Amino acid sequence: MTSTDLKNFELGNILNRLFNNGFKSQDEFLTSAYNSWSVYLFPLVFAVLLIVLLLVLRLIIRVKRSAKEVSVLLEITPPAITEKSAYTTQELFKTIHGLVFKRTLLDKVVGKNRATSFEIVSTQNQGIRYLIRTTPGQVNTLKRNIYSYLPQGGIKVVDEYIPTDYESLERFHSKIVEFKLAKPFGLPLERQDVLKEHDPVAYITGQMTKLAPGELISLQIILSPTKSREVKVIEGHIKQGDVLEYLNKTEYPLFIRALGGIFKVAINICKELIGGVLSVFQEAGADPESLRRMRSYEIQSKLRMNESKLQREYTPYELELIQSIQEKIKQPLFDSVIRLLVIGKDKYEVEARISSMTSSFEPFVSSTYQELRINRGLFNFI
Repeated sequence: MTSTDLKNFELGNILNRLFNNGFKSQDEFLTSAYNSWSVYLFPLVFAVLLIVLLLVLRLIIRVKRSAKEVSVLLEITPPAITEKSAYTTQELFKTIHGLVFKRTLLDKVVGKNRATSFEIVSTQNQGIRYLIRTTPGQVNTLKRNIYSYLPQGGIKVVDEYIPTDYESLERFHSKIVEFKLAKPFGLPLERQDVLKEHDPVAYITGQMTKLAPGELISLQIILSPTKSREVKVIEGHIKQGDVLEYLNKTEYPLFIRALGGIFKVAINICKELIGGVLSVFQEAGADPESLRRMRSYEIQSKLRMNESKLQREYTPYELELIQSIQEKIKQPLFDSVIRLLVIGKDKYEVEARISSMTSSFEPFVSSTYQELRINRGLFNFI
């Protein structure tokens, strides 16, 4: 298709042909446009309201199904000495990804994902325990996978550890915090490959010791398999050569991004409509030579914009970083939620424990300054 053919599909040319062929005056054109807009406005509003209603109904069904779901708590007793490599651990989580990724048709319709929770819990009476929270239908398969990973380990079903004696809890202070990535998920955390020489979990469990009677610390990592659409977006930016700029841009809260997107779409629509109407009036009285120069200028402007998007040369450090991004997005991906529950004798002890637990994540800080930090969003203060 030539550039001349493409011009026929531009909004200005379409409006110009409609104006010249179908309308006798500008007033007739504007009146017809207004009537057409009023005809399509009601179906558009109805469609938007219907979509919102379906989304709300979908959310309600998903929440109800999650509330009715029964969970089973497994306690894992690791052997005294383990020589598992980081690669072996990755393979274990690949099997967990495949196990939990299977969903029923209703779960797919309502958007409900199966999740598995890995928890480290510490109390004075029972010490530090490693727990996995799963569903009854996945218990046996998960046990077999873990035994394949840790043949000398022990697995047993245990009771819920969250205190239910609310009268005794009144004498304690408690707080739940949630952690999030400081930057977009495409930027990886620091890899932990040499587990024989350095175990990052040791710093975490070290901050969960020496608790008083009744105190409790629980670190919960909820994993839900996903196929993020963001992966395709990142792959596209890698091909375009601007992936680092894309990942390092400022990320605003969801509601601000939503409002900005709506505002941007509205502005673009208005620009197209106004530009199309103006081009009709401009081209109606313009001579062929002026029209030719105008079209030539538009084509040259678009070519200059495309030339400015050519790939630039990356430094060796940037190439290594892009490679790490590619390695991350090629792996089985999980939606993860990291929460910390601290129950202490007073609020100062609780805050001190939260601070020390946060510092124990420092080994995961990468050279890109990707790190785990406490989520201090708007709703955390309500």
